[in-house]
Amino acid sequence: AFPYDPSLVVDYFDELAEGEWDRLERDPEAEVNFALHLYYLRCYIQPGEGGVLEVGAGRFTVELARLGCSVLVADVSSVQLDLNRQKVE
Repeated sequence: AFPYDPSLVVDYFDELAEGEWDRLERDPEAEVNFALHLYYLRCYIQPGEGGVLEVGAGRFTVELARLGCSVLVADVSSVQLDLNRQKVE
């Protein structure tokens, strides 16, 4: 077994950069994955329901905001947080 090294996770998502935002549009399987996630978000989060903590900055910040949620985003990757700020604006 390999010891857990959190810096490897940070490095991975820093290097992935835009790829994390694009992964849910990459191919038909990814698009279905995204559609299923959206379906369940819309089922369980009512418009304007309140605050949501999104752990892992990504595409769902936009979708949660569209549902009228106040979204607080946390991520280990400063690159992903910067991209999140840019994309959400």
